Amino acid sequence: MSSPGSRCWLTALTTSSAEVTGCSSTATITSPSAGITWRVGDSIAFAGSATDPDQGSLPASSLSWTLVMHHCPSNCHEHTIQSFAAVAGGSFVAPDHEYPSYLELRLTAEDSGGLTDTTSIRLYPKTVDLTLASQPTGLDVTYLAQTAPT
Repeated sequence: MSSPGSRCWLTALTTSSAEVTGCSSTATITSPSAGITWRVGDSIAFAGSATDPDQGSLPASSLSWTLVMHHCPSNCHEHTIQSFAAVAGGSFVAPDHEYPSYLELRLTAEDSGGLTDTTSIRLYPKTVDLTLASQPTGLDVTYLAQTAPT
């Protein structure tokens, strides 16, 4: 049958039996850990694995990763930054992008039957508070398309 928590598909169901056609694998991201923050140019290592109720541990060739930038100035939209095929881990350099934005690292596992499972982790940038001033005071200062007097 299948392990607890796996997703399986039924082809036949009667009052006395059920025929299971397949159960999807379970992808797991082991690093980076939730809650880490990054700066532009940081190298971020990632690793993961997948298990399948029928096949056991899946090889790295069954894994694919996608690094996505979510840009949310007023309505969120995505930019695919990089993809990594057939690896259990690696690293990437945190990109520069206008704030507000965050990264999402997605891991997809595909078993020999073509069934997939995707999991992801959000990675947020380190932020700082800025105070802008001018000399002489009272001049307009523009930052990220916002202008205000000092």
